[in-house]
Amino acid sequence: MNTYHHNIYKNNYNYYELAIQKWCHDEYQIHGLWPQINQNEYPTYCIDVNYSIIEDEFKIEMNKYWNNHCNVDNQEFWEHEWKKHGSCVREQLNYNQNDYFNKTIELFKQLLGEYEKCNGSENCILGCFDLEFKKIECK
Repeated sequence: MNTYHHNIYKNNYNYYELAIQKWCHDEYQIHGLWPQINQNEYPTYCIDVNYSIIEDEFKIEMNKYWNNHCNVDNQEFWEHEWKKHGSCVREQLNYNQNDYFNKTIELFKQLLGEYEKCNGSENCILGCFDLEFKKIECK
């Protein structure tokens, strides 16, 4: 089933949210890097993209920072995030899959000391970034 569609927000998002979550675990992990139009609107499935299985050293790093710990296959989760959100970054910035995941991990590492913003909440927007990935205030 093809879930991709022409999105009215194509090439029109304004910033990114870095979402984290406690996935069946006590530590926060990356949920995703999500392009946003505003606080309530965001593009998804912007273009049709292929997912490549993540392996070797990069898989070790992905499992360290982007692991849901819930007995769900991380490959399926990563594929979902790439197709739903990464496809929009691909469309606007021409990022490939590895660019998207590496940039997300890089931003997550920059904010490792800022978990207190989450007040222990299971789901949290850890930080927001402009289209050049400079930290901005979340809306």
